[in-house]
Amino acid sequence: MRKIGIQPTLVVARGVKELPVEQKRKVALFCGVPADHVISLPNLSSVYKVPNYLQEQRVGHLVLSAFGMAPRAAETETPWVRFTWTIDQAKTPRRLAIVGKYVQLNDAYLSLREALHHGAWATGCDLHIDLVDSEDVEKQGVRLLDAGKYDGILVPGGFGKRGIEGMILAAGYARTHNLPFLGICLGMQVASIEFARNVLGIADANSQEFKPDAKDLVIYLMPSQKGVQKLGGTMRLGVYENTITPGSRVEKAYGASTLSERHRHRFEFNNDYRAAFEEHGMRVAAVYPEEDLVEALELENHPFFVGVQFHPELSSKPLQPGPLFVAFVKAMLAHDG
Repeated sequence: MRKIGIQPTLVVARGVKELPVEQKRKVALFCGVPADHVISLPNLSSVYKVPNYLQEQRVGHLVLSAFGMAPRAAETETPWVRFTWTIDQAKTPRRLAIVGKYVQLNDAYLSLREALHHGAWATGCDLHIDLVDSEDVEKQGVRLLDAGKYDGILVPGGFGKRGIEGMILAAGYARTHNLPFLGICLGMQVASIEFARNVLGIADANSQEFKPDAKDLVIYLMPSQKGVQKLGGTMRLGVYENTITPGSRVEKAYGASTLSERHRHRFEFNNDYRAAFEEHGMRVAAVYPEEDLVEALELENHPFFVGVQFHPELSSKPLQPGPLFVAFVKAMLAHDG
């Protein structure tokens, strides 16, 4: 069988550091390309800077030329370039604890962490994120979340009862220490349980997911799922349009009367407890009007304490950061320790 060789147009050399000129010439010699067709791609301070770095080495020009296409004049100040400038301009340091149960995984909560950075860069914040194992909080207590160390606490989504009590402790710590808090999906649910237990005095408050026989199921299986035997694929998925409560922090963040975000959950806030929550300062900030489902809760008389049933991190973009993340980071910037 005859091998058919493919002549490379350019070579991208990945490495820790910039490839020296002499080494570029050597690579070019062995690969049969001109020296200026050897593209160096070293480690950069942010992956978002890679397109700019490649553009500076005329990668787009070289690729288009290889196909016989006329390259466009390179723009020196595009929205993306201006965005990457904000990364370097983010100078005000803040530290956030994400208290979750999947922190052992390198890519745990990756979309969430990126969305937080989008919000941080948009506000000039140099955000440092620590992943805190909620099981460690259960074992060692809330001393792991010392308010002198963190400027905010976030409890993310997840499934199952492992580590839940640690998340509940984290939500309670943020509530009682006026520490900015954002709960997403499961995070909203554990914040609801904590509030019911320690503010409303409902000792047995729980979720049907964690303790089905609990007397007070503040979080329960949504009505449309009752009687379903095979639960895989029956979650509430996709984008839903929610009505935002006027005057709420959520309204201020989104700057609109409605929001549309993606969902991935099965259990809901139990409306039987809604009036008691609002009477004690935990107001409903957004609802799904077609089924009157609580989509967001926020604590009045608190710097920032918001829980949402949806996943705003899934719609956040570098050039269009998620409104809730911008608002959350602003609250952390205002935190004086």
